[in-house]
Amino acid sequence: MDRTIVYPGSIPLDTDLLQCNRNTMVALGALMKAVLGTETVVDGLAVSPTAPNSLSVSVGPGSITAFAVVDTMPFGSLATDGDGLLKMGVNLEFTTLTVSPPTIAGQSVAWLIEAAFVETDTNSVVLPYYNASNPTQPWLGPANAGTAQPTSRVQQVQLQARPGVPAATGSQVPPGVDAGWVGLAVVTLAYGQNTVDPGAIEPCANAPVLPYRLPQLRPGFASLLTFTTSGVFIVPNGVTRAKVTVIGGGGAGGTHATLPGGGGGGWRSGDWSRDWTHTGRHNLRDRWRRWCRIDDTGSRGAGWNVQLRDLPVRDRRRGRRRRIGQRADCRWGRRQWCGWRSE
Repeated sequence: MDRTIVYPGSIPLDTDLLQCNRNTMVALGALMKAVLGTETVVDGLAVSPTAPNSLSVSVGPGSITAFAVVDTMPFGSLATDGDGLLKMGVNLEFTTLTVSPPTIAGQSVAWLIEAAFVETDTNSVVLPYYNASNPTQPWLGPANAGTAQPTSRVQQVQLQARPGVPAATGSQVPPGVDAGWVGLAVVTLAYGQNTVDPGAIEPCANAPVLPYRLPQLRPGFASLLTFTTSGVFIVPNGVTRAKVTVIGGGGAGGTHATLPGGGGGGWRSGDWSRDWTHTGRHNLRDRWRRWCRIDDTGSRGAGWNVQLRDLPVRDRRRGRRRRIGQRADCRWGRRQWCGWRSE
């Protein structure tokens, strides 16, 4: 983080304080980008009924990130800065949003609760200024004009509720998410409904809510599965990169209480990549590519699947090929297994 240097006896400048604020923001933005990337991420901001129930919903405290620029407007005496920076808006209190049911019997309406990052200059005050001609009588505002000036540039979460078009119950759809906003939840109200119940609130499927915090994540293998036939395991929603390790016959990375290790394993790393790298002790690279196929299906934002086809392995002593789950007849053979971990 850049730091401003001041010296005893030097005349303090307003830019000294302003630059300290900007340097801190830039450093925090760089750290957030290294951890979260540049895509919008939401933490908290849970949507729930009010207490007591009413025709309003409550959005809890939380934060949202947005990739923007350092300053689109002058920051005091500092000029604008168009360098890209990840910023975070924070709400520390609950926010109440009002919704309403349709006015025609048999209809329902879906309200979209959405959020966006917003940065504003606020807390305007008429500040005292130094009067060089009469230091004992300060000016009020610049040039003694009495003009109020903002004293804070705040970064917050902007929230709004937007209704869809009322339609026959069961066919109502929420409006699309506005550009620059993200959907948090959909609130569905039927004709005559006078309160919002918990069942009426459904989180948006593609809401970029942070699914885990660092203390909740486990290093190494996040999931270990044994397959006796072809099968599918699901990578959790929010994981866009996974390292998949398939080990046959107690190979590299596998252990056994009494038997020695067998054939080598392999792994792949990357977003939907099919590039395989052999990591076993034996020269099985070409055979691994030929015998093992892992296909990915699904789409980003909704979780994705990795499908394991039948995985034949070679018995090193007899040169036989075995399908996954079968036991080889030699001392090296045992059940195959597969594990994956998110990165």
